[in-house]
Amino acid sequence: MKKGKLKLLPPIVMLLAGSITAILTYYFKYEIKAALIILLSVLLVFYFIGSIFAGIVFSFNKAIWEEEQKKKEEEGLVVEIEADGMDALEKEQGDGGREEGTREGA
Repeated sequence: MKKGKLKLLPPIVMLLAGSITAILTYYFKYEIKAALIILLSVLLVFYFIGSIFAGIVFSFNKAIWEEEQKKKEEEGLVVEIEADGMDALEKEQGDGGREEGTREGA
């Protein structure tokens, strides 16, 4: 998940909890003042819960991304080492062929 998508997580959690709270306070016929205080406290609590959850998800995603980057770098190094080894091997074989050719020609 991108960080931009994670930004929306706290407001979505907050609004979902707020809508459920509003419906329940209406259903149980709370007074307006009490319902608004309950709703405000629920909105604040669930916003912070959503923020903490988004931070946790982001840290997991970051750790996974860093691990993937490490693997890609290691694979790149292995490919480069193999390529360097092949170049050295080709040079040795090429030099060996030239040396044999010069020996034969001499």
